[in-house]
Amino acid sequence: MVCGNHPASLRLRYGFIGHSQQGDFFYGPKGVITKEEYLAFDYESACSSIMPYFFHYPFFNQADRYSPPSWAHQTVWYQIFPNYFNNANPKLNDEHTIEWGDQTSETQFTNFGGDIEGIIQKLDYIKDLGFSGIYFNSLFKGESSHKYDIDDYYQIDPQYGSNQDFKRLVDEAHKRGIKIMLDGVFNTVVGHTLIGKMLLRKEHNLPTLIGL
Repeated sequence: MVCGNHPASLRLRYGFIGHSQQGDFFYGPKGVITKEEYLAFDYESACSSIMPYFFHYPFFNQADRYSPPSWAHQTVWYQIFPNYFNNANPKLNDEHTIEWGDQTSETQFTNFGGDIEGIIQKLDYIKDLGFSGIYFNSLFKGESSHKYDIDDYYQIDPQYGSNQDFKRLVDEAHKRGIKIMLDGVFNTVVGHTLIGKMLLRKEHNLPTLIGL
């Protein structure tokens, strides 16, 4: 965005000009305005009042820019939702576990029995398919079958195995040249965890209710 002969700021700003049966329009953070209103913008003397009508990119410092490792450019990823993958250790099954092909209605607690041992058994299969990386949906301890209600970021969910089992999975994958990536589930956490309690206390000032 240029005001007069110089940029309004060092931040790039932009908007969208669209076309419809009702006529041309301009779209920005303030919503839709007519083309006539857009063309009436005074870029010479009222530039500061115009800028809010445009989207803008945030500032990026060099330290904030992420440069992926060179191996990531050539990695072909295979995504695994652990609960649905392969049940190789029936001892980990719980009362919510159903058989493959069972037509029982699913709930958030339905368990198909997928586990870490089942993934290890399929590593050669995954490699033979041409994949060089595995991206895992949530593996950490949670109450539901999808494990996106994490209550312990330091523990693999017991339905899948132990932390030691996961270490063995990583070691076996690396032996085959397979990289491992975990889903960073930081936007959802259940309230009874330590982190959840801290957030509740800060948000609602409830130290007595949550016991902190």
